Amino acid sequence: MNINFVFDKIDQHKVFKPNIIDISWAKGLRPNWPQWGVHIHRHLPYDKKISTKHILDFIAVDDVGYQDEETLNLYPICIHTTALEYPWPLVYISQQVIDLVNEDKLKIFLTCTFENSPEDLVYLVETIHNMARHQMIQRLDNIIIACTDFKFPERILRKEVQEVLQLYPLQPKFVNLDIYQSQTLHIIFRHFTDYKIENFLEVYSNTKKSKVFLYLNGRVTEWRYLLFKNIEMEGLLPYSLYTFRNPGNIKKALHVDNVEDHWINSLHKDLATYIKLLPNIATRQLDEQHSSLGLDFTHAPLEVGCWMDKLWIGSTYFSVVTETHIGHEVSQVTEKLYKLFYYCHPFIVLGSKGILKELHRLGYKTFPELFNESYDNMHYGVEKIKFITHQIKQYTTPEGQQKLEKLMPKIIETLAYNRERFISQDIYDRYANLK
Repeated sequence: MNINFVFDKIDQHKVFKPNIIDISWAKGLRPNWPQWGVHIHRHLPYDKKISTKHILDFIAVDDVGYQDEETLNLYPICIHTTALEYPWPLVYISQQVIDLVNEDKLKIFLTCTFENSPEDLVYLVETIHNMARHQMIQRLDNIIIACTDFKFPERILRKEVQEVLQLYPLQPKFVNLDIYQSQTLHIIFRHFTDYKIENFLEVYSNTKKSKVFLYLNGRVTEWRYLLFKNIEMEGLLPYSLYTFRNPGNIKKALHVDNVEDHWINSLHKDLATYIKLLPNIATRQLDEQHSSLGLDFTHAPLEVGCWMDKLWIGSTYFSVVTETHIGHEVSQVTEKLYKLFYYCHPFIVLGSKGILKELHRLGYKTFPELFNESYDNMHYGVEKIKFITHQIKQYTTPEGQQKLEKLMPKIIETLAYNRERFISQDIYDRYANLK
């Protein structure tokens, strides 16, 4: 398939710059705001060196021709996720673009890149229709709303949303873009050139394990804090290589001054009492060194998040992952999990309910031989945190580590399968699927 990304103007040196319209309640319209552009242009597939079965090109609006079954013309408008809840960028597109949309020659690709869908989808749908009516856009089926949230298409099917959608004969398309999967591979290949030839399966298989698990944490959130404190309370930290990129205390993590103000006090006295006695996060064991990569975490958090030290992989049996989102609505698989397919490391994850099912849907295998994966059916809460901690704890005994060694052949088989699937993906498939 030929995929054309269509722009109002094309700079021959920056053909991947998107049609950026960032709208927020507080700051108003900011067309082509440079700093935001630096952040969000990364999701567009501008690296033609990555092999693909699709033909990618960048063209101006004036060059848009007939959109047949073998051609997909996408006019990308990149916004912040909060803009979905306020006036739409659709009101700022030109009449030329509207005409092409109505003639079925062009699709508007409205995306909030790496972000999740908004909570109020009824309002979202109503806003789309109001803006389209104002702009006289007749082909709503040529409007694509995309974000990275695997429950987004499922939430659109809810009764209250469908009741609104069914009022209109033509409906927009709602897509989980799943941008982290392709971008994790892209970033590893782009920034970590030595890792293209590194045999991480051999690194994992042939290195003597000094610890049981690898436990990397970024910014402090409630769920990361509570899992960390529960693991610490159970005495498991000495069996891990762990870090918190930005450590903090209870006030920072739970947004309260003391544990009595938080819901865990009434549900789990043991953890609440422990946190009250020791509220701070323990000094990290690992120092993540990124200076040699030339990356600044402040300006390249995703790039830094895709990097792993091969010594960490070889020195531990599995990773404990805390995902970016764990709630009922917003559900993402990010680089925190995807990178482990490349680096050949098993994992257990505190994430949204159904996150393992999403990985299975994408064709990956998880590790039921290592962990009781019924935790994937649990909503976030201390019960899930304690269940996951128990799964980790079983391998901190001598018997547990012997079990890990016996399971190695099966684990290695799964790791090899996942890595091959991950590196063989066509990262432009998610754009071709927009059709």
